[in-house]
Amino acid sequence: GYGINISPKDPTADSWFHGDHVQQIYNAYLALDTDANGTLSAEELYNFSGIDASDSVRFTYAAILRILEETVSYSPVEMDFKGFLDLVLALENKSSAQSITYFWNAINVDKSGRLSPSNILYFYKEIQVSLSEHGCDAPDPENVVVEVYDILSCGDPLGPTLKSIIKSGQGGVVMSMLLDVTGFWQYDNRENLIAQQQSPQQ
Repeated sequence: GYGINISPKDPTADSWFHGDHVQQIYNAYLALDTDANGTLSAEELYNFSGIDASDSVRFTYAAILRILEETVSYSPVEMDFKGFLDLVLALENKSSAQSITYFWNAINVDKSGRLSPSNILYFYKEIQVSLSEHGCDAPDPENVVVEVYDILSCGDPLGPTLKSIIKSGQGGVVMSMLLDVTGFWQYDNRENLIAQQQSPQQ
């Protein structure tokens, strides 16, 4: 499977297995399960916006379908609570190799083992539409391909491999940009957001 495993010595383990946090995740899971069948459909997962306001997320439908395709091996293709825990853990540890690998499995649509321009464009298409619908500037798709390769310091026109993405130290940023509308918007507006955080409180 593609489950996320952390060692008991992992510094995130204490906070991850804290009872209150697990209860918070379970409550979010129950709230998403609107048909109360015990699993989450793609439509239900589409309503997921994060566990708390400090880590907002808005997956595209394409991202959700691919995550389900790569993590659920039974029918109907719906996510159980264990799968949801894996997803949340991957989101909460975006820069870890395990998290990048989890999302890479979804992004590697063509199974080429490369983050090809076509894979980038496949996921960005829906982000571009969503940004435009919300009145936000949506960069040209070809510019996004160039930007992703710049972030990852990739000069190979075939695109980087998973190994090189992890080695770059920027894999979490790129996965967020391609799967999460909020993550893309935050990256695209990072300079304004940093300026707001640094400005003195009124």
